[in-house]
Amino acid sequence: LDGNTRSAGRVREGVGVGIFLCVSSAWIVVSPAAAGPVRSAPPIGLEALECFDRIGELRQGVRTYQSSSHDPFGTNYDSANFLQTIGNEKVLLDVKGPGCVHRIWMTGIDPHAMIRISFDGAANPSVEMTMDEFFSGIFAPFLRPLVGDDNYSSGGFISYLPMPFERGCRITTESGGQFFNITYQKYADASGVTTFTGKEDIAAVRTIWD
Repeated sequence: LDGNTRSAGRVREGVGVGIFLCVSSAWIVVSPAAAGPVRSAPPIGLEALECFDRIGELRQGVRTYQSSSHDPFGTNYDSANFLQTIGNEKVLLDVKGPGCVHRIWMTGIDPHAMIRISFDGAANPSVEMTMDEFFSGIFAPFLRPLVGDDNYSSGGFISYLPMPFERGCRITTESGGQFFNITYQKYADASGVTTFTGKEDIAAVRTIWD
């Protein structure tokens, strides 16, 4: 076949396929039931850890961030770099808008220094504990296996207890020389978000993850 014939053949074949698809599509009726159940929006906070089969789902309008003690000048001095220092209080995180703190990691802490976590612009913190208490894994709701000290983890002091917030979150400490990083997400809106209170029951999550 010459080039013109081959080209024409391809055109005719394409038209044929197109007509077949158009005709066929006229006979296809997809009902909502046939398409499968419509899933609700991805869960938030503790509920997300309870729904193990949905843990990989993405929530629309979500961005993930990290606040850390990394050296902003690149000289590898990655401890004691805070967002702000007010008296003895060092600011580790200060974020506005809806979101959720998912992970806290620290090392080199003063175990007797206080850690304070405030939500939604509240004057008083919802969490006010010594570092030793916070990471011990024995004070509810900061319990193992989601929270632990450097003897429990492979190194460092950790919290994987999600702490959602509707309007903002601020984390401060009196401990002065630690390394830290805090992973959190910001949401496009506060739909489905209930601010962390410190009174949450995490029994179901502990059963799944222990």
